[in-house]
Amino acid sequence: MSQVRLISPRQDMIRVVADYLVPREGNDFFHSVVVFPGKRPAHFLRKHLAQQVGTSIIPPRTFSIDHLMEFILRDHLRIQSKFIDTVDAVALLHDVHLQLSQKLGGSAYTSLDAFLPLAFKLYGELEELALADIAPRRLSEAIRAVEFPKFHSLSQYYERFYQEVERRDLLTRSVMYRTVADGLAGLDLSVFDRIVLAGFYAFTNVEIKILSHLRSLGNTLFVFQKAPGLWSQLEKLNIEIDDDEEAETGESDTPALHFYRAPDVHGQMSALAAKLKERVDAGWQPDERSVIVLPSAEVLFPVLHGPLSLLDEDSFNISLGYPLLRTPLFGFLNSLMELIGGSIQQKFSTQAYLRFVLHPYTKNIRLGSRSDLTRIMFHRIEEYLVEHRAKLLLTLDELENDPALYDDLITAFEGIGEPISREVAQEHLRTIHNETIRCFRSFSSIGDFAARAIELLTFIFDHSTASLHPYFRPYAQRFVDILDTMRTSLLREKRFDTTNTYFTFFRQYIATEAVPFPGTPLKGLQVLGLLETRNVKFDTLYMLDANDDIVPPKPPEDLLLPQPVRLSLGLETNREREHLSRYYFHLAVESAREVHLFYTETETGAKEKSRFVQKLIWNKEREARRSLENELEQKIKYRVNLVNPKPDAIQKTPAAVEFLRLWNRFSASQLDTYVACPLRFYYRSVLRIREKAEASKDIDQREIGSLVHRVLNEFFAPFVGRPLASADLNPEDLDRVIKRCFAEEYGADPFGPAFFLRKQVSLQLRKLLDRYQMPIVQSSRVIITALEQEFNVEKNGVRFTGSVDRIETRDGRSFILDYKTGKDDASVRIRAARISLDDRESWRDAIGSFQLPVYMLLYCQANGRPPDEITPAYLFLGRSEISTAIEAGIGDDESPAAEVYQAVEPVIFKLISHIIDPSVPFEPTKHVEEECPRCPYTSICGTRWARGWRRD
Repeated sequence: MSQVRLISPRQDMIRVVADYLVPREGNDFFHSVVVFPGKRPAHFLRKHLAQQVGTSIIPPRTFSIDHLMEFILRDHLRIQSKFIDTVDAVALLHDVHLQLSQKLGGSAYTSLDAFLPLAFKLYGELEELALADIAPRRLSEAIRAVEFPKFHSLSQYYERFYQEVERRDLLTRSVMYRTVADGLAGLDLSVFDRIVLAGFYAFTNVEIKILSHLRSLGNTLFVFQKAPGLWSQLEKLNIEIDDDEEAETGESDTPALHFYRAPDVHGQMSALAAKLKERVDAGWQPDERSVIVLPSAEVLFPVLHGPLSLLDEDSFNISLGYPLLRTPLFGFLNSLMELIGGSIQQKFSTQAYLRFVLHPYTKNIRLGSRSDLTRIMFHRIEEYLVEHRAKLLLTLDELENDPALYDDLITAFEGIGEPISREVAQEHLRTIHNETIRCFRSFSSIGDFAARAIELLTFIFDHSTASLHPYFRPYAQRFVDILDTMRTSLLREKRFDTTNTYFTFFRQYIATEAVPFPGTPLKGLQVLGLLETRNVKFDTLYMLDANDDIVPPKPPEDLLLPQPVRLSLGLETNREREHLSRYYFHLAVESAREVHLFYTETETGAKEKSRFVQKLIWNKEREARRSLENELEQKIKYRVNLVNPKPDAIQKTPAAVEFLRLWNRFSASQLDTYVACPLRFYYRSVLRIREKAEASKDIDQREIGSLVHRVLNEFFAPFVGRPLASADLNPEDLDRVIKRCFAEEYGADPFGPAFFLRKQVSLQLRKLLDRYQMPIVQSSRVIITALEQEFNVEKNGVRFTGSVDRIETRDGRSFILDYKTGKDDASVRIRAARISLDDRESWRDAIGSFQLPVYMLLYCQANGRPPDEITPAYLFLGRSEISTAIEAGIGDDESPAAEVYQAVEPVIFKLISHIIDPSVPFEPTKHVEEECPRCPYTSICGTRWARGWRRD
């Protein structure tokens, strides 16, 4: 009968195992077998044995439990069947699914597209059932015992799937374990001097069968570490240990526990960095006896770029899998999949296209030996598409054959070395489109999808600078391995109905995949996940994110078998998952000498410390018989400088003053800008810095305004110079103009936002003709004299400019009209009674906009007409109720337009005198909360913080 040893968490598992092994000829341990739950302890065991012997050794055969099963299967049972991957299993399940008359989900899951998400979940749970050694009949009885009718056929899938696996002579993990369990009794394992199984905790029924046989051997040692929950696991192995029996203890000191409560992850990083710096300053050299435990990979890069940046790169080792979904390479692939998946009839979203081509891996594809040319090309394409606001959707052919685009590109390439011809630029753009977008638009099968994805990654590796990016190679290799598995899998010949389903399948398949960081587990500060700490003793342990829903993890919500069924079948339940986390958390904490636990707690209760941490605090309080939480916890507080300085004023240079006096033509928008913020006026009108426009999947207000202006201009253009008649206001003619304008902007058949906008514009402008324009035409003699009229005039030595939307006469009186797609006149209204010529602050409060006063000035000066012969007005086209009331004048109803103009004109010239006065600097606004949130220059003047006040 084998030996069983129960040791304390504070005893070194590696030493216990090493002491049991007996070498042949002094340094030959090859005939001993050691099995750990994971791979990491084997490194420490080999190092310890070499130090113990004092020379190089022939190490024992060390295995993880899975590798031991494979070793026995291949080398002793001589079974060479092929292992199948998850995608192979899913393919078999789909075949089974098609054969069964009673299908899961009925007809809803007939297609491969619909069945695959279910198949991934189904395979995992079938493997659990097989490892639990559950017979199909028992599964059927358990399911029928509860209200679970939609899965009554699950037992048929279970039985038929493993029959198919056996028929094809294939292996899954559960089949391997069951095969070893059945064949183990017939093997002679006496060829091994010693067999050690160390550090195990939870066991399936098949594993119990295997371990029970190994227990019957005389050369086997089982080593368990005492921690909560172990007794129930030992009972499954029929190992009886008196509950009062004291485990071998090793070191008797309990660990020194330190608790750090932070308001957020940044606080945890700050606290850990402070502890590491304190040790480094004291002369500490990082070694493998210290560990940072990350129960969640989400904080890996914050740790890498934060606390670990205090250490030399070769003084720490990261052995933690990083989710592929978080890698830049997935970001590249996902941007391509979103571009293609969102296409409509071979037309792509401009926004999605730019997001893909501006990804660092795409825009750094080399032209010859230079990647800068591609960056210039795609950034110029971005500017071109945004400037033209061409279409929400584009085609690759249109872009590749747009002469105006290549004119822009040739200009952009000037002065950067050897000239780039139009033909070279066009071929380069077409090549990138062919090798990335076009080759990924459709697939003949899953194998074809995988092959094309590998070709795409190879193209990026060979022709871009991506391979120079940190960690690109391990990320790319992992993706290629996964794709190659798909390419050669049993699923390779199957196909989906839509391209998008290939993308969904790929995302789902890699959702649980991770890429390990390369490193040396025997050197430097270790950075590990919680399970990687098993069986290894550390002196100092730092655990981050020790929060509930992380330690223990949040229970999975996508299991097919409900908890009562799992309990009745002896499968792992949520409660047992929590016990597993508790066991390894306890071992990690109790095995160290010094433990630092970091967690986030918020006042709202959204984040709480782990229940395991709370138990440690409670134990301390029970010993002290009083509350110690405030004493034990170090509350992390870090200061954030929230002082938001306003930008400095900018003094006017002689050149700026000369430009404003001699060359600038003042417009209404310039005056509005200066009153709002002189500094903004400086950036916009003196430096001529333009806000970077961005492509959007939506149509912004500026586009809508421009489009509506164009429609109205084209509709009324045929009637300029003659009396406007009721018959001219034909809604069908209006719709034809709208359709033509939209076709030129968004294509003949607009989709999405453009389609709905066209409907909305048509509805609103039809109302405009019927409820506003028609009553005016019927009551007055209306003659439109000008549309989009440009004016350039000079008065009192100052030059002015502007463009008036529409000028007309009604019964001989001149009207100046300005279209507004909004509905509120409060922002442009002028309150003449509040104007004080000597009080600049009153100008901002009293004058909503200088637009109509400047238009009056332009018209009067150009035509020699007095202000009292002119009526300026806004037309608010965005109001829900359209009538003649949408026409709003320059001021309030009590003040005639001429009086308002006479009050505003002196302000205009005094304001301009301020603008051109060398002694008056360009000052920042005094109304930051109102002016800065929407300002495009916040990055320049340092007021980006004000965007938090933005109200949409």
